[in-house]
Amino acid sequence: MEATKPMTYAYLRVSTDDKGQTTDNQRKTIIDAGFQVDEWYSEDGVSGKIDALDRPIFKALMEKATAGSEVVTVSLDRLGRNAIDILQTVERFKEKQIKLRCLPLGDVDLTSMAGQILIHMMSLMADLERQMISIRTKAGLDRTKAQGTLLGRRMKVSYDVLVDCIKGRTEGATWLALSTEYGVDKNTLLQTVAKWEDKLDEYKARWEQQCKQVAKDEITQGEVA
Repeated sequence: MEATKPMTYAYLRVSTDDKGQTTDNQRKTIIDAGFQVDEWYSEDGVSGKIDALDRPIFKALMEKATAGSEVVTVSLDRLGRNAIDILQTVERFKEKQIKLRCLPLGDVDLTSMAGQILIHMMSLMADLERQMISIRTKAGLDRTKAQGTLLGRRMKVSYDVLVDCIKGRTEGATWLALSTEYGVDKNTLLQTVAKWEDKLDEYKARWEQQCKQVAKDEITQGEVA
């Protein structure tokens, strides 16, 4: 009796963040790499923030694939939302004795000892890079604050208008009337009063700082914070 040929599966995924993208390029990449795929499993518009085993198509693939079969994908981030999720996913493949290949990593089976060591090393490098980015970002923010630059979106309601609107409300004026009188969007006005009514001194300081920075072109346009 002829032995059953091991199946080769391919897993493709396009995230919700990949606007306008499809899995066609991933399919072509796998074919060009020389893989003879028996079945394709494709998920379009599925967020990478979802654990791999919570994705319906990936879960169906895991249920279908049997020992001795092989799954190929174009990159590690198709397999999980972070390093821990990827490692857990690889462990599930190992338990089921399914080979797992990721094209950028060559012919290495990720369920093998060499494959798992490689993933751990890549995870450590990724964690280190995230820590470095965080440190650089914090240092940049601290430097910006030290220079007296106002962080956040541009305030659209002047301090004087804010004070007048608070007074107008106590006298019974409507938001629509105040919006029309001062030429400020009603929702913007409402949100600004709600947020700053009890912190007028802080608002005044921020507004004065912003006025100085506007003259120096140091802040960008935007909505009220």
